[in-house]
This record gives sequence, structure tokens and C-alpha cells, in this order.
Amino acid sequence: MADESSEATWPGGQAKGRVPPANSLALDQTRAAGEASHLADPLGATQDSEAGRGIGGIGEVREGRGGALGEERPGDLSLSIPPKIGRYVILRRLGAGAMGVVLVAYDPELDRKLAIKLIHPKVSSREQARVRMLREAKGLARVSHPNVVQVYDAGTVDGQLFIAMELIDGRPLSRWQAADGRSVDELLAAYIEAGEGLVAAHAAGLVHRDFKPDNVLIDGQGRARVLDFGLVRAIGKLIEGAPPGAEPSIELDLEGVGLELALDTPRGGAAQGDALTVDSALTHGGAIMGTPAYMSPEQWRGEEVDARSDQFSFCVALWEALFGERPFAGRGPMELATAVCTGQRRDPVDARQVPRALRAALERGLSVDPGERFSSMDALIAALSRDDWTKRSTPLAIAAVLVFGLLAWGRSGGSATMGVQAPICPDAGASVGVVWGASQREAVRERFAASGLPNAAPAGARVEAGLDDYAQRWRAAAEEACAATRIRGEQSEEIYAAQWRCLQHRRMELGALAEALGHAQTEGAQGLERALSAVEGLPSLQTCDAEQVLDGGLSVPDDEALAHRVEAARAELARARALLDTGRYAEAEAKLEALRTELEALGFAPALVEVEVVHGLLQLRLDHLDDADLELREVFFTALALGEDIQALRAAVSLAKLEGSRGRPEFAELWAEQARSLLERHGQHDGGLAADIADIMSWNAFVRRDFAGAEVLATRGLAELDAAGLDAPMRRLDLHLDVGVAAYERGDLGLAERSFERALELASETVGRDNARATGPMNNLAFTRLAQGEAERARDLLREAVGARERELGPRHALVGIALSNLADVEIELGEGEAALSAAARGARILAESRGPDSDVALLARQRVGQAQGLIGAHAEAAVTLLEVRERTGLDPAADPALIAELDALLAVSFANAGEQARSQAALARALSACGARELGLVAGYARQAGQPELAEALLARLEALVVTPEGAPEDNFSRRRLARARMLHAELIASRDPAAARALLDAVDAADFAGAPALSRDLERLRASVRD
Repeated sequence: MADESSEATWPGGQAKGRVPPANSLALDQTRAAGEASHLADPLGATQDSEAGRGIGGIGEVREGRGGALGEERPGDLSLSIPPKIGRYVILRRLGAGAMGVVLVAYDPELDRKLAIKLIHPKVSSREQARVRMLREAKGLARVSHPNVVQVYDAGTVDGQLFIAMELIDGRPLSRWQAADGRSVDELLAAYIEAGEGLVAAHAAGLVHRDFKPDNVLIDGQGRARVLDFGLVRAIGKLIEGAPPGAEPSIELDLEGVGLELALDTPRGGAAQGDALTVDSALTHGGAIMGTPAYMSPEQWRGEEVDARSDQFSFCVALWEALFGERPFAGRGPMELATAVCTGQRRDPVDARQVPRALRAALERGLSVDPGERFSSMDALIAALSRDDWTKRSTPLAIAAVLVFGLLAWGRSGGSATMGVQAPICPDAGASVGVVWGASQREAVRERFAASGLPNAAPAGARVEAGLDDYAQRWRAAAEEACAATRIRGEQSEEIYAAQWRCLQHRRMELGALAEALGHAQTEGAQGLERALSAVEGLPSLQTCDAEQVLDGGLSVPDDEALAHRVEAARAELARARALLDTGRYAEAEAKLEALRTELEALGFAPALVEVEVVHGLLQLRLDHLDDADLELREVFFTALALGEDIQALRAAVSLAKLEGSRGRPEFAELWAEQARSLLERHGQHDGGLAADIADIMSWNAFVRRDFAGAEVLATRGLAELDAAGLDAPMRRLDLHLDVGVAAYERGDLGLAERSFERALELASETVGRDNARATGPMNNLAFTRLAQGEAERARDLLREAVGARERELGPRHALVGIALSNLADVEIELGEGEAALSAAARGARILAESRGPDSDVALLARQRVGQAQGLIGAHAEAAVTLLEVRERTGLDPAADPALIAELDALLAVSFANAGEQARSQAALARALSACGARELGLVAGYARQAGQPELAEALLARLEALVVTPEGAPEDNFSRRRLARARMLHAELIASRDPAAARALLDAVDAADFAGAPALSRDLERLRASVRD
């Protein structure tokens, strides 16, 4: 990320926002301590760990067209009501209709009231029919969905079928929508909820056959609940030998009306007296089942129906709610049937408030031919939730779909609501289209296009591809979970329910990020980079696998009302996190503060911990390190005390990152080990998180100078991403940089070059080669090539980096100054004094202004000014410049002795060239007293430049004695290469007077010492040839 706090330019600078080890070279990883968002969210919101109690309802106080439910109408079938049905104690009659009676009962075992539908013996008298109905009713008990009235039990008593279900205190959707002031958004959100209930039933292999506003309740929490799935004919024949479509429905209209034709009424449904009872032949003959005003053409024709029939009925009901009248008119049943079956739809009187795209979706659902409708109810709901109008309705509609879904799955303990048949499971994951569909994709595209940035197109395409990939993997995970449970029977319903809860949380995170990206201000190139990292930071879907899903999760309150509020807060927390990840820090902080206040008032500590973890991360992103440290440590221990290990894990990862940014690898590693331990305790595997922890630990190893360990850890991180099938270009970029810097320090220049080239490719593919993010790998690759003896290629890369940073960051940005200083270093190596002086002087001015004149990077740039002055023959000026740098550096008690030694050696050269031999010798003496074995070769080279070849020879001989032991030369590549260069210099010094000794030194140099550096191998061969001559 192009943040000046992240640049490392060794010598004199730091990488990844951390303090570099002594004697490191000018590598640059350009990684901000607080910005690598993929490190911040190891797991994200996870699945609920406990299931709570379901609560119920079919309304105890509910009035319909025929009056109160307790009133029986003429013609109702009389039933003998026993005092008990099984273990259920009957309290009173609630309502009755043509198919049976509804009772309020009490379950003493579970201490709850419930509703019982007792089916009339005439309906369920045939044994084969009764067996089938009972089997299907018991199957319905496995369907648990927040928008479906739950079936608890089914059985027979004295030959009569009974079905026990939730008792809901609510009112019909028809009465709710008739209230004045209902907006299009409110109506659409309610119907989307009801549609989700239909989706759940269809996934379980059920067709409602009588969807209408009176068969939907709005409960006390404002949630839409679809009624009577337990009394709707299941797919497949219930009575042997009956023709398709002719089997009697086990539908029971709780309003006391069997089959009815409700004529045109104002929005909200028919009033008393508007319903005309249809010929009894229809109800008793069984040719047509349903309420004619909402029936599909295939129902009117008596054909076999499937889920697309429910889609038609749903669209009739929603059309009526939105436009105040139904789409098909008729003065009687036959006129209505003709209009429906021929598609004679009437235009609404007033359509101004309903978006055209919404109307078009409904018109498709109202197609006469079922094949021209949406492929599934899920597809219709996705369309209703993603087209143009959802810019207004998204917060309500999506919150209803996601939050209520999570609440029900977290508390019901019931099964998931997807496929019992093979054709159903492929659609199990279709609901992801609600949160990442056409409208969200278009919004994201528009935001990137509006940025005007040159790299917006490739970055936007990568973001879109990342979200597509996540959605596709979500869909695949949902379908596989369904198939494993409902088709192959490989796992239990309990595991499936836990998987679905987990997947619903993941869908919530995806939806929140898609919404944030669709409204985010790109804020320059950093905005592009944040977007890419945010997509990679989406919580892992691996943790929803059957092997992992039952261990850990989010706590849920036992109190239903509290649980609903907590889940709503979690939906807001997902939005806050998405704002944070897209760089909208002020908005994120405001939302987090509001959530903190709300949850403190609610008194549910686990959810408050979740907020505090994200707030601590916000402080880290804002570079408020002390505040972040305090908050994250406190929440870590609070989470452990509450048993919220996943939140403790998230805090530990952030603390590891924080300590790394402070240059304290020992503490960073401690927190990383804590995170890994917590992850292993839960037996979960998350490839992205494992890669992030490997990244942290790799950098810690690097700072400790354990370069081999750093390389192994970074390579392991890449392997974790491969194993998880994660593209993750920003994560991979960082890990390739880790491998590269470790390989460079080990002297494996070939691996370093390949790693930096791959990192540069990834940056170019994502944010563009001229993005500042690409200049970090560019810088590292340049210094690797410089070490390979390819200074001109290194210069080309650094010139490109300077230009890219100037264009993106402006000519006075600190990162431009650092790139200029690095370019000057290469120009010095090439002997280009004027070019070096120009770059170094400009870089020094920028860095003195932006970082301060005594900052490490500013002093390094001034040092290069002095070296360039010497190259052009301005020796006195060079001595003045270098002496100033030496004095300012020496004021720092923590100054690296190697740097002091180098400065004194450079001063020695300048003084010698200026004719001040005494000062030159004194400077060399100081250099010798400060340097160690690693610096002897460097100082020897400067001694030669200072006109003291004898001293240079002595230093090189001393180096040989120090590094070559009785066991032989050093084994690591870096030390071997340093020794080889020293021997070459030594041979060059003595060649004229002792060619045999020079040849012996060159013969001791192995060409393998320059593996990965062909230019240096060529230098060796040229020197050997000159000595032989």
C-alpha cells in the first residue's frame, strides 16, 4: 500500500512499517502496518454455536372476512374435539373451515402453547392417503425457516390426522398492507420475506398451491410468516389413481372460507361480503385447489402444478399490494379464468410509485406459460432484491432476508430448508444473488469507472472477479451441504443446520461489502488497493465445512426479542466492518460507537466483544497504536473469559500485526502463536488466516535475522493459499515479497529475483504497474539486480518507480524522495556523478521536509549527495556533506555501528581526495574500530579509494582469517559471495607484484558463489584473464 509509513529503503529505512535489521540492503516492501486488511479478519462473523428455542404462532386474536376466528359459519364441518390429542392438552377452539378445525393447545413437556389443526375424517379417511399425508406432514417438521410457520409434530388420533404447529400472535398480511402509508419499500420487503418462506418450502419439495395475503401473517416482530405449508399437498400424489391436479388439497382456510373468489378491492385485500363462494363441485370434486383470485393458469386448467404456480400466485398478491388492484379482472369465476389463462392483464390505474423494472419482474412472473417465468422462486426473489429499485429497499429487504434468517437458524435447532430431491439442491445456493447480483455488480463498476484513475478498470475487474468467485464458492458450498444431507445422507440435519447458519453469516458479510464497494469513494489508488484487500478479507467459507462448523460460533441470547436485536446489531456490525475495509473510517467509527452504546444497553456481552474487536482494528488502521493496543488487549482477555475464543483469536491477530509495526518481533510472535493456538483448539482450518499468520511470523523471523526460517514460513503461507484454492493476489504479493527479502539476505539472488518478479506481476495485474503499490516490488527487484551486477537494469526499474510515485502521490511525497535516493545509489554504482547528485539532492530536500532533516531516510539521502559530490570531483563539498551526516547520525545512541563505520570510511576517501591525509587516516581508524567482519570488505574498498592500498590488503587478509575456519568457507550464500568479492578485490590489489598469489585467490573463488548473478561471474572471468595475461 502506498503509505509512507510502510516504505523501507535499506540502508536507512524500513520495510513493512517495521524496523529493519542491521546491515540490510535497500529493499522495499511497501506494506503499511495498519492497512493490510486481509490480516485483520481471520474468521469474520462465524456461525452460531447454539440453537435456542423456537417460538410460535398462529394468531390467537385474529379476525377475517367472516368475523372472529372463533365463530363457526353455516356449513362448517362438525368435529368431535377431544380434551387431549396425544400429549397436547386442548385449551379452546380457535377457528374452523371446510377441512377441519384449528385448536389452541398446551404442550406440557416443552411448556409452550401451540396450534393444532385437526383434519376432518372425511378428508383423511382413506388409509393410503392418511399414511402419505402423515409422512409428508412429518417431513414438514424438518423445515425450519424464519418466514414459515413451523410444524412441530404430526400424527393421528381416532383415525383423524392432526398437525401441531407454532402459535403466532399476528395479523394477516392482507390487513397489514391495507394500513395507510405503506411505502413501496415496506411492501416489497414484506413480500420478499414471504417469498423466502416459499423458497424454503420449494427446496423441501413442497408446493403451497394457495399462496395469498391471508395465508401470510405479520408477527409481533414485524416478520412475514407463511401459513399452511403443513396442509398443502406435497409434491407427488397423495391419493393413488387420481388424475394430475385432481387430488383433494388438505388446505384449510383459517378465515373460515374454503375456496373463494375475492373480487376487486382496494389495496390490502377484500372486505367482508366481497368474497363469493365458488360452486361446491370445485371444492368437493377436487378439480381445482386454491383461491381463484390468486390461482395460476395451470391450476385453472386442472394440470399438475409445481413451484412456478406459487410464483404466479405470489406475483398476483404483490401486484395487488403495490397497485391496489389485482392484475386480472372478472365478474365471475369463468371470466377470471379466461383472463388468467389467456394473459389478459390490465394496466394499473396508478403506477407512478412503482419502478418500471419492478413491474417488469412481476409481469414475467405472471406469464401464462410456466416456462417463461423465473426458473425458481429463489430467482424471482433475487430479481426483486437486486434491480434498480433496491437502492431504496436494500437495507430493509436484505436485512429481512439475512438477519431473520440468521436469527431463526441460530435459535431453532431445526434443519436447513434446502433440497430433499436431486433437482432441488442445485438451486440451494441461489439466494446469494440477493446480495451480489446484477444491481450490486453495476454499482461497483460505476464506482470504479467514476474514479477516473488509470488503473481503475483492471482493479475493478479484479474486485468483481473476486466477489464473483466468493459468491460462486458460497453457492457451491450451500449446494454441497444440501446434497450431503438431503441426497446422499452422509451427514446429520444438525450439521446441516449449523452449516446453513455459518453460510448465512458469510452471505451477510458479502452483502455488506458489496454495498460498501458500490458506494465507496475510491480516494485515489489507495482506494483501489483497499477494495482488493477487502475482497480478500471476506471471511473464509472453509469454516462452514461439515468437519469444522460445529466447533465455535457466535453466541445467541435465549430471549427471543433480545436475540432479534442482537442479530440486527450484527448485521450493522458487518456494514461497519465493510466501511472500515473500504477506508471510510469516520462512517465506520460512527456506526461502531452507536453499536457499542446499543449493546451496552442490551447487556449482551458477547456481541459487545465483537464490536470492540472491530473498534480496536479501526484504531490500528488509524495508526492510533497506543489506543489500539489498550483496546485489543482488554478485549482479548474479556473474550477469553467469556469463552468467545474466535473473538480472542481476531484480537490476537491484530495485536501481532500491531507489535510488528512497532518493530517488536518477540511480542508479535507471541500474539501470532496465541492466534495459532486458538485456531488449532477449535480444529478449524482457514487457508487465508493460516497464510496471514505465516506472513506475520515470516516477517518476525526476518527481523530476528532467521532468513531461512522466514523463507520457509512465507512459502508455507503460499502453500496454504494454494491448498484453499484462493486467488488472493494481494496476500500472495506480500508473501512473495517475504520470500524475496529472505532469499536476498541468504544470498539466493535467483530466488529473490523470481519472487520479486512475481510480486511485481501481481501488482501490475491488480492495480497496474504504474500504481505506487507496484513500486515496492520494483524497488526490491532493482536492488537484487544491482547485487547481480546488472546496474543498468536496476536503474531502469528505479526510474520507472520514481515516475509512478510522482504521478500518483505528487512530486513532494516522501515515497518519491525515497525512490530518488535509491536511484542515486544506483547512479553512484554506475559512476554517473551528475545524475546521482541530481537525484540525491532532490530526494534529500523532499525527505527533510516530509520526514525531518534528522530522519534516517533524510540522512541517507544526504549521504548519497556527498558520495555524488565526490564522483564529480567536488571533494571538499563531499567532505563537508558527509561530515554533517556523520555528526547527526552519531547523535543517535541507537545508531547502527556498521552505518557509522561506512560513513567514516566514506569520509576517509573524501578527505584523502581533498588532500587532507591526516583526517583521512583518522577517519579510517574510526571506521576500523566500529566495523565487524561483515564490514571489513566494504571498508577495505574505501581504503583503496583513499589511497591506502596496503591498509586495504591488510583488511582483506584479516577478513579471510575471520571468515574461513578450519572447517572451511562459510556455507550461507551471502557470506560466501561477500568473501568471493573480497578475494577478487584482494587479487586485483596484489596482481601486479604477486600474480601467483593473485591467481591463488581467484582460484579459491567458486563460480557457484555467484549463482543467480551472471554479471558477477563474468567479472570473475575477466579478472582471471587479466591476471593470467
